[in-house]
Amino acid sequence: MNKLKDKKIIKYNIDDFTKIERLEDFYKQTGLYDKLMNSELTVFDIHMNREECEMLNSFMKVTNRKKMKKLYAEKYIDTSVAMHWLNYAPTTNNVEVPKGELWIYKEGKEQ
Repeated sequence: MNKLKDKKIIKYNIDDFTKIERLEDFYKQTGLYDKLMNSELTVFDIHMNREECEMLNSFMKVTNRKKMKKLYAEKYIDTSVAMHWLNYAPTTNNVEVPKGELWIYKEGKEQ
């Protein structure tokens, strides 16, 4: 578990993100957007609680359905959110991450 010794923890409140359209909104509000754009971090370095990740995905679907329902079919909106999520979602493979926290660290290879 030496990879966790250099982790940075960012605290957040999931209720602040109920109206997000894209994950960029989430990353901007948590202060990670610029680091992602400058390649200082990748989404693989950002670890989040799985349940709260699923909540963010639901928030995005609801917000996008409300905004785009007159322009696009619901199937297209869901596909759009899913593709965006596939490319930009934080990692959820660490079951230790508590709700309300993002852990930032390089996963690296165990040797």
